Amino acid sequence: MDIYGFHEASVLELRRDGSDVLIRLDVDFCDLPKRRKVIVIHGVDRIEIDSQPAEDLTCEEESSELLEFEINEDHVFLLIEWTNFSSRTNITRAYRIYAKSAVF
Repeated sequence: MDIYGFHEASVLELRRDGSDVLIRLDVDFCDLPKRRKVIVIHGVDRIEIDSQPAEDLTCEEESSELLEFEINEDHVFLLIEWTNFSSRTNITRAYRIYAKSAVF
């Protein structure tokens, strides 16, 4: 298992594209300017959101923070907190994307 840390990374895009999943991040690297990072997960077999099967992925709210990102032998794990500032609500979701590989 490889665990990657993204300090205050915002999820700008989260979507399935055929057998791939695309994750586009806005990432802070300590004192460096914000940078965009794209992660592509290839050969997606199945997706689970909060341990429930899912067909597709989408950004759930206007703002987000990537709390955890792990690459395991058979899946990628994401923990994302979604925030809606208008209603002052947030929700944290756990994503498991079972796939062949992840590239970033």
